[in-house]
Amino acid sequence: MNTMKKILTASIAVTALVMGAGHANANPLQFNFSYSDGASIAGSGTFTTEDALNSNGGYTITSITGFANAFTITGLSAYASADNTLYFPEGSGFVSYSGISFATDVGTDFNLATLTANNYFVVNSATNSSGVADGIVYAVSLEVTPVTDSSAVPEPASIALLGLGLLGMAAKRRRPAKSMDRS
Repeated sequence: MNTMKKILTASIAVTALVMGAGHANANPLQFNFSYSDGASIAGSGTFTTEDALNSNGGYTITSITGFANAFTITGLSAYASADNTLYFPEGSGFVSYSGISFATDVGTDFNLATLTANNYFVVNSATNSSGVADGIVYAVSLEVTPVTDSSAVPEPASIALLGLGLLGMAAKRRRPAKSMDRS
């Protein structure tokens, strides 16, 4: 009985470790975005966020890639005191009133923020290197969609089968061998 107990304890411990291992590594979330005023300003790219909601109830954006007009977005910036938080799914807006700020390869920072519920605007910094007028507010439409992760994730059923297999091996070992001797 002592061997059976040890094997059962070991199989439970291994199953718990395997199940807990999936939660130990945080996986960042990604969202594709695009905005446009339909005439003179447009941008698109990908937000990468932390995988858990922050204290504001949104996802903290940790990086951004893409294009603003014809210029490459080089990263997040502190322009306009942005909180760089994404709210998804959209409630009263994908972004807050302080918004998301990002820099471009031509030195211009942009801020994408909520004007009123579900109405967005983009304003650029006063460097005027992008061809967009300094500090003018552009009303834009904003689309945000999650990027789906297609990497394989073990299902709980697979872990349960592993545990059952270990239990079966323990039970088989515990049974005494039947004698074939027929005298």
